[in-house]
Amino acid sequence: MSAVGSQQQRNHTDTARSQRSAQNPRTPRFLILGAGAVVSEFYLPALARLEWLSGTTVVDMSSMPLTQIKRLAPRIASVNADFREILLDPQLRRNHDAVIVSLPNSLHVPAVQTALDQEYPVLCEKPLALNLADCLLLDSISRRKNLPLAVGMVRRLTPAAQALKAALAADLIGRVHAVEVDHGGPYAWSSDTGAFFRRENGGILADLGVHYLDWLINLFGPLTPVSYKDDCKGGVEASCCYELRSLNGVQIKLRLSHRHRRSNKTVFWGEKGALESGKDNFASCHLRGTADRVVAELKPEAPFVNPVWPADFISCFAQQIYDFNSAIGGNSAPIVSASAAVETTRLIEEAYRSRTICQSIREQGASERPILPVGRVVITGGTGFIGTKLVERLANLGFDDLVTPVRGYRTCASVARFPVCLPRVDLTDRLQVRSSLKDAKWVFHLAYGQHPYEAKRVTIDSTRLIVEEAAAAGAEAVVVLSTMYVFGHPQTTGFVDESWPYSPAGGHYGKSKMVMERWCLDYARQIGRTRIIVLNPACVFGPEGKTYTRLPEELARRNQFAWIEEGRGIANYVYIDNLIDAMLLVAMHSEAHGKRFIVSDGYCSWRNFLSPLLSQPPELFPSYSQREHEILGRRNRTSLRHVIMSLLDNDNLRTWSRERSWLAPLRNALRPFSCSQAAMAQACDSKAHSSPPAWLADLFGPTTTRFSSARLQRLGWQPMVKLGEAHSRTREWLREIGVLEV
Repeated sequence: MSAVGSQQQRNHTDTARSQRSAQNPRTPRFLILGAGAVVSEFYLPALARLEWLSGTTVVDMSSMPLTQIKRLAPRIASVNADFREILLDPQLRRNHDAVIVSLPNSLHVPAVQTALDQEYPVLCEKPLALNLADCLLLDSISRRKNLPLAVGMVRRLTPAAQALKAALAADLIGRVHAVEVDHGGPYAWSSDTGAFFRRENGGILADLGVHYLDWLINLFGPLTPVSYKDDCKGGVEASCCYELRSLNGVQIKLRLSHRHRRSNKTVFWGEKGALESGKDNFASCHLRGTADRVVAELKPEAPFVNPVWPADFISCFAQQIYDFNSAIGGNSAPIVSASAAVETTRLIEEAYRSRTICQSIREQGASERPILPVGRVVITGGTGFIGTKLVERLANLGFDDLVTPVRGYRTCASVARFPVCLPRVDLTDRLQVRSSLKDAKWVFHLAYGQHPYEAKRVTIDSTRLIVEEAAAAGAEAVVVLSTMYVFGHPQTTGFVDESWPYSPAGGHYGKSKMVMERWCLDYARQIGRTRIIVLNPACVFGPEGKTYTRLPEELARRNQFAWIEEGRGIANYVYIDNLIDAMLLVAMHSEAHGKRFIVSDGYCSWRNFLSPLLSQPPELFPSYSQREHEILGRRNRTSLRHVIMSLLDNDNLRTWSRERSWLAPLRNALRPFSCSQAAMAQACDSKAHSSPPAWLADLFGPTTTRFSSARLQRLGWQPMVKLGEAHSRTREWLREIGVLEV
């Protein structure tokens, strides 16, 4: 028996076998085109649940995903080839009954058309096409050949969606007047090919919004666009807001994001109440308002053909495949046909056509900011806060040859909004680094090892490779980002400048950065043409930031924020746009070679710096002396329970685990630990939970060090965005993403 779904097999074999023999006497043989994550995580487990894995063949041009497929399901066949070649193979045609298309979106149309031409019934992953003409073409071919063409809109089949549709049909909330879809969180899809972030495949609207548009059209009929906006800046959108209206006047707002955490609820507002569906709750929806302070849970009695299947996403895929097989046999029409996909495709095409791409720099005085001559730019660590902002600035300046090497694609949603190439590169592999730096004119090295075990290998060793290979490639400049932590926290009444001796703080982070920049400055003295510059930024904050931007308010919401010594310690800060100015300036400046530069807008107390970023007045937060905080930290050492709860509260991990039925036993075992942040305070020792974390003093402590950026200013740099304006812009962003209340 296959490794995929083996637990489900043991639980459901008898029922599945009896139902199959009664309703589907012949096991279908599928040819699956594409071996990506949706196949390994959903299609193969669904086929295993149906006991239909035998006779399945998976095709992909890359051998790596096929290796994963064979590991999960050793008995199925796999072919390393182009789908066009396979579809034209007469031998395979005799051995397979239908095709499942699970390729990148841009390949759906040629794959489906070729499969239909070869007389295959087709189940195509959503979206069927990204433009109306292609969708109509495929629909016409399917009709002409009388072949089923189903589209994988699997979210229609969740028990929650079925219950909600039945509730609307039963008029439980009366006439619906508005629908709000609010879906968002960090990009968590396990695919690591990067296809999602290529413009030809569309962005979050085409990939995720298509499900909601299909669902809403199914409930309310054709929809008319009212307005659309997204954050695409030449790449693929990661967030969007789409407002629509139904023919009978239902106002619909669809908000999606792979960058920011949203409520992850869909609410249908009616005359008599509301229906609410949670993104991760596949089993049921909730009815509110029919009685005062009463909430009813609604779920279908038999959502799937097999009544013992669990209410998870794999069962939805199994039901979809079951229905498709029924259509193959002529017993029914596809649940979602190509004709049904036409209206959804029209809405996506209209949205993409209507958007505008802003190419201007927002800040006042943008013409006075440093610029670079256009050329190929390579940015390591480009998916982070600083790297993404650098990419944004360069894209606004007209750069169209931007390269950001990445280890994986989980963190690429923000930077992929811009016209940037995202090759997968191991920064510790010289040949891969050399290839990524070919023809680079400007190199900005921001990557570092985030964990202690990566400190030497990534922060130190990879920096050497990148600087050496950039110089060998003839790059004009390499700007290496270090940190002010290499100076530590000197107790001095004067200002600390670049002449101050090393005394790193921040554990492995500060120490490895020290070693890294020492090597860079030594190497700079040995080479000629390529300029090597090191920057030591202060605490970087601004829109999209976390540690010195979002974190304080997020701690406050968990009752974990406190002042250390009344917040009197010194905050040395730099607004993100001012830091980008410094990076561009030193890259261009001939006098910057072989030097390091502290980048700091100025300083103030932590109380004055953080108060504008908090929703509550500063006097409402407790204050501890450093000694009291240390004692409190020892008293409330992190327990295993707190570690588990912190993991369970992680959005990416929670979404990933809920969509994998084989983790159900583990989820059930950990259920006593799992709770919301509000419930966490009750479930745990309240005093321990409300205590500030032990590392709070390391970030916002009572240090008195003041850093000077006089050397950088002598090159012509000034912080153009002053603190008041920086706070205002940052607060606006925090309100926009829901961290601060409007």
